[in-house]
Amino acid sequence: MYNNDSVKELRVYGMATDPIYIGTGGYTIGRVDNTIVRDPITKLPKIPGSSLAGTWRYYAMLELISKIKNKQPAMNDIKSIDKNTLDEKIKTWIEKNPSKWNNNDWHFYYGNVTAKITCAGQDNTPQAEISNAPYATDDKGKTGHCGHCIICKGFGFSKKDLSWQGLIHFSDLNILFFPVFTRFGTKWITTKEILKHTKLYDEKIEGEIDEKL
Repeated sequence: MYNNDSVKELRVYGMATDPIYIGTGGYTIGRVDNTIVRDPITKLPKIPGSSLAGTWRYYAMLELISKIKNKQPAMNDIKSIDKNTLDEKIKTWIEKNPSKWNNNDWHFYYGNVTAKITCAGQDNTPQAEISNAPYATDDKGKTGHCGHCIICKGFGFSKKDLSWQGLIHFSDLNILFFPVFTRFGTKWITTKEILKHTKLYDEKIEGEIDEKL
């Protein structure tokens, strides 16, 4: 990890409320068709960072839209503003409508003016130029990634004349506690190494735990 204040690492912990199955796309003979994604060293199942990023992007977009859907202007209103670039058009609209877009919260990042729910999924208009991305539609009339909102900037996008890698990166999600059935009911199992890797193991109480076991 670089010692840079602009880079921040966050640990994410979660509990599955339903069974999770992520296949590799390969095939094997057995009860299931696709083999499960596993760590190549430990052979334990895992959730790839790419799968986590896609799901996170979708729900982050839902949260964003729920906050701004009644405050966004029509795209034609933005397009009709007499400025050279889309960024200038957006900022001009914000200056003229401070009561609608005057909050410093992340929901009101200036690029979110052009955000759409289609920024969450697969891009329907990858051949559009970035300056026209918010207005472009495919042959079915669907819009694609706008290329300007905080979701597109955070998770990345690719247009005809500009590709953006994104600022949010996810590592693989590994199992911390695994449920197993026993004659005493369901028990959660883990290992000392896993707890140490996640910085949840306290060496000071190691002796106390060993005595109880």
